[in-house]
Amino acid sequence: MVAELESGLGAEPDRQLDAIPNAGAKPQDYHRQNAGLLIGGRRVSYVNGIQAGVVERDFAQDNDSDHSQRDLWTKNPVVLSDCGTLTFGIEYDFAAKAFDKFAVNGRL
Repeated sequence: MVAELESGLGAEPDRQLDAIPNAGAKPQDYHRQNAGLLIGGRRVSYVNGIQAGVVERDFAQDNDSDHSQRDLWTKNPVVLSDCGTLTFGIEYDFAAKAFDKFAVNGRL
């Protein structure tokens, strides 16, 4: 299922990001978090995209020799507000084989 999601993940967010004036970001610029959901009986994956620079800046610590802080984003949801295209969210419906509900957070 994840391979199915990943195979189309670049194209749809790319199309959506290209439609935003001055977005300046491409899907490959983002780290991703995936969460499996059951919505109305439908299997859906919610993808949380976080620009790589945010992860590298906010989770990398000088005293993090064991990488516990740097890898924290891989274990916990990253929630940011009013950050424009620094993050995006999109749903993938496995039955429909389609992406839906692309959104960025806050002002652009």
